[in-house]
Amino acid sequence: MGFFEKLFSGLNSLDKKVTFAIALAGFLMSAISWLRTLWRERMRLDVTVSTFDIYSVAFRGSLYTNITFPLRFQNKSTRGLSIFSVSLEGGGAFPCLLRAGFIGTLRNTIPVLDGDKPYLRYLESAQFPINLSGLQSVREHITFQLPLDYDYTQFSEIVIHTSARRIILDDREQIARVRGLFEKELPPLFQSDPTIRYDPVAPPQSEQ
Repeated sequence: MGFFEKLFSGLNSLDKKVTFAIALAGFLMSAISWLRTLWRERMRLDVTVSTFDIYSVAFRGSLYTNITFPLRFQNKSTRGLSIFSVSLEGGGAFPCLLRAGFIGTLRNTIPVLDGDKPYLRYLESAQFPINLSGLQSVREHITFQLPLDYDYTQFSEIVIHTSARRIILDDREQIARVRGLFEKELPPLFQSDPTIRYDPVAPPQSEQ
């Protein structure tokens, strides 16, 4: 005798069979609802690098280079999450600066009736942690402090540390975007000599 035959053999009356069927249907519906909720709340964070169409900047100091570029974080889960840090990895691990700081101004114009009106937008780097509610998307400028002899040819991935887990961004196209920014903005590579320090070249003096 099969399992269900044994189960229904104990249900002698129609009322008991109906009650059992309703309970079984309720259990199945609850299980399906729980699985749907679990699927919707699973960890899903999309990270996109944008270095060409949005402001990016590099500041060269005497001992290091601060380089800033924007990342878009899109939480595709209905559950909120927090981003605690972002780091560049490959040839070492270089975490971003966690405190907000002024990085520059963005000049633009607003079309008005009598012409275009110029305006300035002051840009700041991200303040961590970055808290995202369910299905929220934000764009933040992330600043990294890199040594002057940083070999960006070894850069291979961006690591995002979140409240749920660590996310690794190693998409070839997006990594190539960041490398292109490095080639444009970073000072030339030096020999691996710890005594070498980079100082910005002074402007040429006019001849008297």
